[in-house]
Amino acid sequence: MSLTLTLVHGWGMNASCWDSLRAASHRHSLQTLELPGHGRRLNENMPGSLDALAEQLLEKAPAESIWCGWSLGSLVALRAAMMAPERIHGLILIAPTPRFVSGHDWSYAMSPESFESFYETIKVNPISGLKRFSLLMFEGSAEALQKGRDYFRKLQEYGLPRGKNLIKGLDILSESDLRPHLSKVKQPVYLLAGRQDSICPVAAPQWMNQNLGWPLVEVDDGHAPQLSHPHLVLDMMDKLERELSLV
Repeated sequence: MSLTLTLVHGWGMNASCWDSLRAASHRHSLQTLELPGHGRRLNENMPGSLDALAEQLLEKAPAESIWCGWSLGSLVALRAAMMAPERIHGLILIAPTPRFVSGHDWSYAMSPESFESFYETIKVNPISGLKRFSLLMFEGSAEALQKGRDYFRKLQEYGLPRGKNLIKGLDILSESDLRPHLSKVKQPVYLLAGRQDSICPVAAPQWMNQNLGWPLVEVDDGHAPQLSHPHLVLDMMDKLERELSLV
């Protein structure tokens, strides 16, 4: 038996972030879940909490599957796995972090000052903020500027999220801290991270690897390693299926 790989994108993005994975996958069944107010769900509203967001996506997800979450999607996937362990049999987390903003006991994240500056940009000019974010995603990778511009054009083809939904997504990122709850995740978990990630520093998944024993693959890339390394995601899916004795 082979399980579906359920894909959850990150803040401000849409299903286009999985295009290279879909192109590389010839054996696995893939299902994308777009966040409310994003992609094909532009006319919907983002909920106000991580729990509510996870509940909404669980309603649209397969009865049983392996979830793959990227960035904000990794937080959603983790929370959903805690809420419905009988439905989510394993996790692949890309550019993950249990807490997005740094604090007195958490330094592996964006500083509150940088986050607040970006938050204000989104409030004043959402399109400018999304352009900036698209460029940040590829910092540290080859031809970063061109990749960022190309990716923003692809985002526009799907339709850009409204400012209010972007703000709600940022609120969820700023308020969520799953560190105290990670021990509740009993499913096998695999991590993929870019060493040059300037949005979710690689130190966060390294912490998850060291403290929870979750296998981590690091690549010389930025915030979206699945775009250039889809085979690594598929390799992790194969390992999960073997670990779960599905093949």
